[in-house]
Amino acid sequence: AMIPNKKACDMSAAELAKYVDQSVLKPEFTQEEIRKYIKEGVDFGCATVCVNPASLDVAAELTKGTDTKICVVCDFGLSTTASKVQQAEEYCKNWDIYELDVVANYGWIRSGLYDEVTSDIKAVVDICHKYGTAVKVILETDALTKEQIVKGTKCVVAAGADFVKSSTGFYT
Repeated sequence: AMIPNKKACDMSAAELAKYVDQSVLKPEFTQEEIRKYIKEGVDFGCATVCVNPASLDVAAELTKGTDTKICVVCDFGLSTTASKVQQAEEYCKNWDIYELDVVANYGWIRSGLYDEVTSDIKAVVDICHKYGTAVKVILETDALTKEQIVKGTKCVVAAGADFVKSSTGFYT
């Protein structure tokens, strides 16, 4: 991971962009909007553009030959482990995926099924790491108590994921 050598307030827009993931995830986006926002991320020099799997071909086309990499979301939490693994393998095998975002099953976290949460995440992590893809696990913190957030974070760490994130931004 990049460690900044100066404070964000002292960085230029171009320097700051290297730490930003451009989100292109709204399900209602048209193809034109998807292209617009991916291109915007590339033009700003963002670290990644984060896209839904249906947009991978467009993301690959628009990021080719640039410093902006692809982050793909894999399942927003409720598929079977086998399905998540299959999805992750398809994306990592067929596209140059830098990072993959997956949502921890927060219903399981709320139910205290921490071993299940860990093994679910670990299965995705293992397949992604085989392809050199980093995994960011999202804990939907707005739906969790402080204790559940702590225990969920321990699951993410135990599963070997590379990052933990606090929210999808979709939960209200």
